[in-house]
Amino acid sequence: MSKCIVHIGMHKTGSTSIQRSLYAHLPDQRFRYISIKGSNQSMPLMALFGRSSESSRGPGGRLLAAYSRNFELALRNCKNRIGIISGEAISTLPASGLRQMHEQLSRHFRTIEAVAYIRSPKAYLESAFQQRVKAGFKHFKLDVVWPRYRHRFEKFDTLFQRDHVSLWKFDPPSFVGRDVVLDYCHRLGIDFPPDGSIRVNESLSSSAVKLLHTYFKYRSEPDSASAPAGADAALTRKLMTLPGPKFHLSSELIAPLMQRHESDIRWMEERLGATLDEGKCSINRILVEMQPISEA
Repeated sequence: MSKCIVHIGMHKTGSTSIQRSLYAHLPDQRFRYISIKGSNQSMPLMALFGRSSESSRGPGGRLLAAYSRNFELALRNCKNRIGIISGEAISTLPASGLRQMHEQLSRHFRTIEAVAYIRSPKAYLESAFQQRVKAGFKHFKLDVVWPRYRHRFEKFDTLFQRDHVSLWKFDPPSFVGRDVVLDYCHRLGIDFPPDGSIRVNESLSSSAVKLLHTYFKYRSEPDSASAPAGADAALTRKLMTLPGPKFHLSSELIAPLMQRHESDIRWMEERLGATLDEGKCSINRILVEMQPISEA
């Protein structure tokens, strides 16, 4: 019986790099990376503990049973080591599902902690916009992807107890080696080689975002019988190589949204013990690196 560290994201904070790096190579034998399937445990844990769990019958039921077996086996295999389980979607689990997951972990570990990097609202919205553009969304409403800090994280303080929940500001310039993987390992006391990080950069330049957004918004619906398989994904991968300045949403566009969610921002800043104001994203200043994209 030892300790389990549950890495809960948040989304858009280098989670994929952390997951792939530790899944591929975790040399510190005091720790064990818990895998139900692959490096990111979001999908299996959402299936097991989410509000919309898959049916217990048919193919979905068999998959769910496999996830359950794999999870229990992975927990048992930790033995006396510190377990690490990572999935940014864990932060979106309902309280009831999170409680069930915590109860299962408690049967194997004496102590359970949750950790997360917290991204500022503007940077989060910019990453979320890019993700939706890459997914082919034609329209985008900023309110839909607001990070909902309090809704997402307060339940961990309640269920895990606040002194077992660590929230860190996502601030790459201040990271150990300016590397989120090395910073994460340093915070948790994991011995990890400086050159062992698997860096995953899924961001697009401003020009690439504009081109891809325009393409999906105005193209005619493809004929599934004639459209080449993977053409959209191939286009996205190609545009990821397009150089240019970083993509930013206009502060003029997001100012009303930040005003509406001011209490949510203040709650997280108090909980985090740090400001989430990037300076350049103050609601009283205008950033015009690109023309505002309509919410509609």
